[in-house]
Amino acid sequence: IQPVGTGPFKFVSWMPGVEVVMERNPDYWGEAPMVDQVIFRPIIEDQARLTEFEAGGVNFIVNIPPDELARLKDDDRYTVIEQPGMHTWWVAFNHAREPYDDVRVRQAMNYAINRQAIVDNILKGTGVVAINPLPPVVWSYTDDVQRYDYDPEKARALLAEAGYPDGFECVFWVPESGSGMQQPVTMGTAMQADLLAVGIDCEIQTFEWGTYLDGVFVPPEEAEYDLMEMSWIGDNGDPDNHLYILLSGEQWPPHGYNAGFYKNEEVDALLREARTTLDQARRTELYQEAQKLIAEDPPWMMVDHETQIVAMDNKIKGFKLHPTGPFRFEKVWIEE
Repeated sequence: IQPVGTGPFKFVSWMPGVEVVMERNPDYWGEAPMVDQVIFRPIIEDQARLTEFEAGGVNFIVNIPPDELARLKDDDRYTVIEQPGMHTWWVAFNHAREPYDDVRVRQAMNYAINRQAIVDNILKGTGVVAINPLPPVVWSYTDDVQRYDYDPEKARALLAEAGYPDGFECVFWVPESGSGMQQPVTMGTAMQADLLAVGIDCEIQTFEWGTYLDGVFVPPEEAEYDLMEMSWIGDNGDPDNHLYILLSGEQWPPHGYNAGFYKNEEVDALLREARTTLDQARRTELYQEAQKLIAEDPPWMMVDHETQIVAMDNKIKGFKLHPTGPFRFEKVWIEE
């Protein structure tokens, strides 16, 4: 591997599943970094990552187990930084399969989910309840949309109206971990229980992250799930990067990331116009109208927007979170 770039650090080595080593780039065009080397280590299991951090094997971690966050904040050996992020976590319906092509079923399943309990009890407040695919920190966000507060009785009534008074069975795909996936198995299990309470019996099938991605980003005729978990962190702060990329009918796999195969002609028309319009006020109008239509015709069970949180050795100084998620270490220094 010979990666090429012009950044403040240059590639040294990569051991798959073990580490990526970067060092200061002496030919960098800008101000030279203050640290000589940065090593990235993938530690997939949350508790193992935390244990390694507290043992001093790593100096900086993400995806902190929510139950441990308060303890780390109270420990003067560490610094915890947090801020709202451009993150959304959801469960997509496979719109190419019955009964998920029926808006009443999708609305019912949204009413069946206790999002607040997930945020409070599983995530321990490390996220905020989502009512919209667009994170609140992205311009044009509106909360003037149809909401699905926890209401099992309404869920049952809608299922009966759709012809499923006794519910149905489903296959629910869940990754064991993954980028931005928070607590995917625990969150999925909580949703499974909520759905069962209104008669929807979901079989959870878990997968390693790479295998999972290979199975969900496929054409509709190859998709083997009814429900699937996913998350997204915005790349550039533009609403298009969430709404068009994830929900346009032009973005079905393998051409894009609309893995639930959602298609709404009115939404598509609004998103097409918005991405070809220069006037931000007009774009805001278009995106807000799209958000309202999406909420009425829910493509997902939206759950939360994760707060960006990192913990680090308190000797690390100068680090700032970036709203789109990448970690930048060129202005960081180590205080001895």
